Amino acid sequence: MANQLRERHQSLKKKYRELIDGDPSLPPEKRKQRGQVRTLPWFQIESLEHDLQASVDELQDVKEERSSYQDKVERLNQELNHILGGHENRIIDVDALCMENRYLQERLKQLHEEVNLLKSNIAKYKNALERRKNSKGQSKSSSSALTGVLSAKQVQDLLSEDHGCSLPATPQSISDLKSLATALLETIHEKNMVIQHQRQTNKILGNRVAELEKKLRTLEVSGLWSLPGLSYNVSVGFGRGKDTILFSDPALPTIQRSRSPLLKFIEQPTENKANSEDVPHMCLIIHSSEGR
Repeated sequence: MANQLRERHQSLKKKYRELIDGDPSLPPEKRKQRGQVRTLPWFQIESLEHDLQASVDELQDVKEERSSYQDKVERLNQELNHILGGHENRIIDVDALCMENRYLQERLKQLHEEVNLLKSNIAKYKNALERRKNSKGQSKSSSSALTGVLSAKQVQDLLSEDHGCSLPATPQSISDLKSLATALLETIHEKNMVIQHQRQTNKILGNRVAELEKKLRTLEVSGLWSLPGLSYNVSVGFGRGKDTILFSDPALPTIQRSRSPLLKFIEQPTENKANSEDVPHMCLIIHSSEGR
């Protein structure tokens, strides 16, 4: 029994030596090459194991970061909903608020430009009124028939063939015609400014409609479009801010429906806009160059 164990031990020792040093029947160079070939995959496996562990750790960090961001977004939505007085079960969409903010900024810029245009028109009318008051103190002989504020219809009647030939060729009439031409140029400039503002407004509304269509397509793809009891009312209107999406849920009472103050702001009518409807009521300011 002892001899068998001794022989077994010697055979195992020999096999172990062959595994460590290689086959003794082969030359040392061959044994070294086989050892390198045999040990090379182990280094690769060890390197791959390290890479795998690093990837697993990185994935775990990314999952934790994603979870933290999700919690942060949920808290921000709840805080925004609480600040804006919304319902607890209806979280306000931050993307919709950002889109609405961009639209309101563009509308505010447009309104500032329109206010500046109206201020310049008011200043011009004030100057014309002062000139008219000053011209009343002069004699009627030095005053001209064209001095004052004339409407567009009066100017058209004045420049017709019946009245155009009756104007005397005097320096006073020439000066009045120059003043009339200046007033016409100013009116054309104002009309061009109004047209430019209307184009900018149409561009803003077009961008708004494109954003709303993109939002609706996103809702349709996500499955919110076909939910029962959820309807979409989209209307585009100039000046009253009706180009917004309204979500109506009959399950919620009317008092508890969330309403953004930004939507209330844009739904107020803008009374200070300079549109084409106000252009026909614009008067021409005619003043005489004599007596200045």
